[in-house]
Amino acid sequence: MANQALTLLGGLSAEQFLADYWQQKPLLIRGALPHFESPVTPDDLAGLSLEDDVESRIIIEQREDKHWILEQGPFNEETFAQLDSANWTLLVQQLDAWVPQVQTLKRQFNFIPDWRVDDVMASYAPKGGSVGPHFDFYDVFLVQAYGSRKWKLGQWCDQNTATRNDTQLSILKDFKTNDEWVLHPGDILYVPPRLAHFGVAENDCITLSVGFRAPRKLELLSSFTHYICEQESAAENSFFSDPKRKRANNPAALEKQDREALKKLLLSAIESDQAFDRWLGEYLSEPKNSAILIPDEGLIDAHQIAEQIYQAEMIYKNEGSRFLYIEQNNAVILFTDGCSTELDLEHLTFVQYLCSEDEYDAQTLLTFCNKVETKELVAMLLKNGSIQVEQAA
Repeated sequence: MANQALTLLGGLSAEQFLADYWQQKPLLIRGALPHFESPVTPDDLAGLSLEDDVESRIIIEQREDKHWILEQGPFNEETFAQLDSANWTLLVQQLDAWVPQVQTLKRQFNFIPDWRVDDVMASYAPKGGSVGPHFDFYDVFLVQAYGSRKWKLGQWCDQNTATRNDTQLSILKDFKTNDEWVLHPGDILYVPPRLAHFGVAENDCITLSVGFRAPRKLELLSSFTHYICEQESAAENSFFSDPKRKRANNPAALEKQDREALKKLLLSAIESDQAFDRWLGEYLSEPKNSAILIPDEGLIDAHQIAEQIYQAEMIYKNEGSRFLYIEQNNAVILFTDGCSTELDLEHLTFVQYLCSEDEYDAQTLLTFCNKVETKELVAMLLKNGSIQVEQAA
């Protein structure tokens, strides 16, 4: 509902927040999530960090004469046994892909498009633990889930801001405190891009960072041109041609008409809106960690999909999957985990249902799977691991 006051945003509507705060200034929201209970414990996070497929890090503020030490997971139990009782931090990326309950938290921020959401990172620290004063190039909501953490906000930064040269981490060389608060469970601090921030655990605490994607221009360009090159390699008219050209008077000169013709050839490869949309959807729907996708080794027959749905105890979206869609002409294109499927526009409601829900109602799915193309789509999603099924015992 438009202009509805949200407790999550301290009584602001999503429209007010986006107009006055998003990418502009920080916002402290006391009691944003009343009675909030952390979906994970410190032991849960330590256990996840032992897994090969989970991205994890430990940051130690000081060890002997070294400062801000970074260690990459996976770890083992001995790693934690050797840590001091204070002044270190465990980071676990993409918690939303491994802990289903975190999806509920992530959905609280659905006033921002799904493609902009990166992941939910968990930060556990005993007293004094920190990742140091730093800044990011993306937006983040810092959700205090357990214990208390003191946050300091500092100066605005950019790529030229000085960082320490005695660590591989991007720790700011200088930090000027402008604001300071202690956050308790259920409190949220929104930090816009390029604003320096520095959090220190007051006691054993867990902070959940809901981070947002900020694609780099060169990354987009590299991916798009690679996609175009793959498409153009099969095209018949992808070679330069110059019929009826005039005699060259200065053979070494790159004449204007040749430069313009070559530029036109290059631009013709990237000017298609349909090609751009298809690439963009596939690119933005790529999973952050492909290890979360476990393809179904069994043959899933589209003709038997109704029976499989009917017998399922639970049908749900893979927590690490990304679902997006585009309406294009008389079609709707569904993008899932880097793949695309084009359907007639009459299936728009079905595609929206697949994208918006985390758990699917069997009867609703059966209603939608009344045509060959929708059955084939669900079969493909099950085969790829984007949708998962738990069969009744």
